[in-house]
Amino acid sequence: MDLPLAGPDGARGILALQAVRLAISEHRGYILQLDVRDASGGGFADPHEHEGAGDWRNPGFAAKNVAALATNGAVIGVLGGFNEPVARAEARVARREHIPIVLAPRVSDALTGSQRAQFEAAYRQRYGEAPDDLAEHYYAATKLILDCGSHSRAALAACFRKGQSKWNR
Repeated sequence: MDLPLAGPDGARGILALQAVRLAISEHRGYILQLDVRDASGGGFADPHEHEGAGDWRNPGFAAKNVAALATNGAVIGVLGGFNEPVARAEARVARREHIPIVLAPRVSDALTGSQRAQFEAAYRQRYGEAPDDLAEHYYAATKLILDCGSHSRAALAACFRKGQSKWNR
């Protein structure tokens, strides 16, 4: 997963990361380990070092993060796409590297009204604050990955092909 966790959009990135963690905690019977890349360039690991130094809005920077994730054989898929230019660059690299990707901002209608209300209530209860729209997208995208129940890139890609949609292109 590639998110800015410091700098001007760090707060939104943290809300999205919390939403991903909530989705994982709600899912039973499937273990998902996160590899989180701080697209802001270091603020999350050490808030006093290089905070917000990364050029996360630069599609090339995001593409490098996806390429780095693709080199890790334990990574079965990527959750990304913080904004549209980044999403396009990440999708190109994911196709080239043969790694499934879900572009969270493109998961716009994944939650129904009642599911959205349940998500918001669970988020508020767990984190003591309201989620934003991006957090909702990352939550729904994580649910898509978890619902596949896949343990390999090939299985996750096959699951995604069954439900072809704009969220992975």
